[in-house]
Amino acid sequence: MSQYRKTAIVRLVLPSGDSGQSLPLTTDRAYGVFVTIDGKDSPAGYFRSPINDDQWRDFRNKLSSCNTVRPSVNDPAADDLAFRNAMAIQDLGTALFVALSGLNKETAAFLSPDGGVARRLVIQTQRTELHLLPWGAMCDGDGKLLASRDLSIVQSWDDFSDAQTVTKSRLTLTRVQGPGTPNATANAVTQVLTQSGVIDMVNAQTLAAATDVLTEALTGPDILHVEAHGDDTTHQVGGVSSTRFAQQYGQPRMAMLWSCFSGAANSWGDSPALWLHRDGAAMVLSFQAELHVLDAASISQGFYGEVFGPAASRDPETALVHARGTKFTEAFQNACWASMTVYLRSPLDLSALPLNGPRVPTSQWDFAALASPPPTPPAVAATETALPPPSFSYSTPQAQSSISVALGDVAAAGAQDSAGEQPAATATVDDDPWVAVEKQICTMQPGSWKQMAEPPVLADPAAQIPLWVAAGWRGNVIRLDGSVDPISREVLSDLGLLKSLPANINAAEKLVWFFGKIARFGAPLIVWTNSEPLHIEFLKTIAPSPALTFLLLIGPAPEETLPGLVDQNRLDDARAFCETLPADTVSDEVLSAAYYACVRGVQPEQAKQYLNRLTSFQEWLLLTGNLYSRDDKNAMTLAELLEFGSRFVSGDPTTTRQMEFSLLRKPEDFYRLAMNQPTATSSLRETARGKHELGYLLQEQGQAGTAEAFYRLAIADLGACDDASEGAAHDSRWYFAMSAVLRDLADLLSERADRLDEALALLQRAMTIQAFRGMSLQLAYSETTAARIALTGCHHTLAIDHALRAANRMEECVNWSGWGKALGILFDSLAETRETARMISLANLANEKIRATNLSKGNMEKLERTFKFEKAKAHWIAGELTEARDELEDIHRETDENEKGVMDREIDRLLTFLRVARPAVESVPRSVQAPRARKTI
Repeated sequence: MSQYRKTAIVRLVLPSGDSGQSLPLTTDRAYGVFVTIDGKDSPAGYFRSPINDDQWRDFRNKLSSCNTVRPSVNDPAADDLAFRNAMAIQDLGTALFVALSGLNKETAAFLSPDGGVARRLVIQTQRTELHLLPWGAMCDGDGKLLASRDLSIVQSWDDFSDAQTVTKSRLTLTRVQGPGTPNATANAVTQVLTQSGVIDMVNAQTLAAATDVLTEALTGPDILHVEAHGDDTTHQVGGVSSTRFAQQYGQPRMAMLWSCFSGAANSWGDSPALWLHRDGAAMVLSFQAELHVLDAASISQGFYGEVFGPAASRDPETALVHARGTKFTEAFQNACWASMTVYLRSPLDLSALPLNGPRVPTSQWDFAALASPPPTPPAVAATETALPPPSFSYSTPQAQSSISVALGDVAAAGAQDSAGEQPAATATVDDDPWVAVEKQICTMQPGSWKQMAEPPVLADPAAQIPLWVAAGWRGNVIRLDGSVDPISREVLSDLGLLKSLPANINAAEKLVWFFGKIARFGAPLIVWTNSEPLHIEFLKTIAPSPALTFLLLIGPAPEETLPGLVDQNRLDDARAFCETLPADTVSDEVLSAAYYACVRGVQPEQAKQYLNRLTSFQEWLLLTGNLYSRDDKNAMTLAELLEFGSRFVSGDPTTTRQMEFSLLRKPEDFYRLAMNQPTATSSLRETARGKHELGYLLQEQGQAGTAEAFYRLAIADLGACDDASEGAAHDSRWYFAMSAVLRDLADLLSERADRLDEALALLQRAMTIQAFRGMSLQLAYSETTAARIALTGCHHTLAIDHALRAANRMEECVNWSGWGKALGILFDSLAETRETARMISLANLANEKIRATNLSKGNMEKLERTFKFEKAKAHWIAGELTEARDELEDIHRETDENEKGVMDREIDRLLTFLRVARPAVESVPRSVQAPRARKTI
């Protein structure tokens, strides 16, 4: 399906009119410019080419040199030359960007990053020399390719039309193979196009044969695939001149010219691609310089795979944008990204093609299972058949034959019934648990989310889904499984995404990456087996593309684990679980969870017993530092600390260890020591956790810059954990640390108006992990940070919404200190909107609410004082100064200046202003004061 793109048309003309005369490029000639963005005309200045004809020849020579040189360890000098040439080409792309950006402010804004909005830039001109410029190679001032930001750059001769060129439900393909070619694109044709089930191939092996076939056609094929040698001297492709090229091949919808110099046969722009475009081809891909066989193979495979393969995006324009961006990222020095030239008359609409998407992973679908009873067909007209059309196929020919046999047997069984023969015994609707799933799939609307209990058979890890269950869905059907790592390598391999998988990515963020990748696929349906109810919350958090449809088959509740109970903040259940732990053979991960279960429940003495069982000195340091940070009463004397950590003092380095222990007085001392353990006895994960904890302490002390540095170091170390070794495993400690440091860094940036976008990106990553793991309390803290970001950005309604959600989550987690912080942001938001009545009512409600809790008297009085202060501020904002003074007098306290917090100082400031002070001695009027003696010189 063609993606909507915000379109800007830049029309370039000679002020004197286009006479049709061929002119060389020059930097002195001024071209008139007409700019139209989304149908709205904008006045613009003049355009001048940044290079002349001689410079263009030099550019093409560098482009050809880059495309013919491949990376080689045996010839580093050639690689360096290719890289320097590619940099020069990039500079030319930047010069074009600067020239267009200078036309007017509307064009400059259009070319800048636009928040992920898909865009299209059309360079429309009938000046052939301007079609020589590498428009598709444009880069911004930072050297980033514009195509990498989903900007499609195309060229057009006639007026570009937004009306889409619509194709039929089947396409015709003409493949032209020139003499002496290496057949580099054969795999793309044989493995993708001919197996797509939507293309009829006319296999014209020679140019002469192709001419004979096409003379009988009026408009040419839907796809013209030409692999032939180009000649920059004779301006021919496959021995055919530019003008005859268009006459021979009619008006194809897509012309893919896998040929050298097919986009620029001479310095006046008279190329086969341009003539084919002028003669009516809707879209033409060509190349300005030599095309290496490796580039031809990879681009053709990627393009056809995305449009017609498992992805089935049916969007050729976007596929070419992706191909250009991939070449820029992966093979910059070869500059094929700059050689690609795309001509477009109008967008292509391939939505009439049946999707016929694959079922992946192949091993988890039962292609031989018969429908029992027959699957419910999709809604069809009376004249249509419930069986798939002949072109119906999946990712492999074997899959196609299996489904054909299976559905053929179902039809044969129906014929036997009508003939009066006794059919073989089959299961009833009530007996087959897959029938309900099949019916659910048939009734689902694209973009919807549904959940239901999964069939019991899926409890077996090797269980397959019968193919007929998803027969009612014509798009891709992708099976995810489980909650640990739902995306298997086979899924990625079947969809051609394995190579692009980011290194060391965790399971939660892998899902976000994966959903982003398949959003452009053909109507994907994700069947998530053995899922959990919390995965619906996960989907709400990440908000995947509306193009994705989800069916969550909820499996049996997984076996409870202590880290899982702590993540979900089920502390009572976690402490009960602790009592069942064996006396030995307990991992540090479980002991760490046991510690947090006790210490969050304000049971530090019980928590210490689990610290005594840890085997990792780093883990012991981190958790003991955490214990110190929670309450000064948890601090120990040196003798007590040596006794508490005695098992880490014994051994050869006893004296050294005792000296280290003597320096452990504050939480930060523990974290620094944990960070600086010898490499042989430390783990990257725990080192990163130490940096995070130290950063958090520094943030609390007001050292924001240093805290940010430690946060970023922790994120880098956690990101480097490869999940392949014990010290780098993505266990519960890793997930907690990564989500916490991302959230803390976002919170640090949340009050910086100029860095809110960065803060939001970090927070989204944190919430992705937290929602996937069911971290209830951490999600509540993240909602608080989201409220603060919205408040700083002056989005007060959104801030109130986030603060309310955070307060409710905190209350569910029985975390009243966090609840108070969420209410603080709610008060600030209401204060910004001058809703003083709501502030006063909220303060009264909050004080009433905390009296019904089990908070200690000290904590309750602290919160009550905070809410009374907010009430006083409401009176102050409303102009009720007497009431504000009374509230402040009630909560004012005389304390030492060094012991006063931020709120105490604010209370003093307001109360000093509002108090009516009576002087003890009346001052002497100025008129009766003794005159000053005049100073003499």
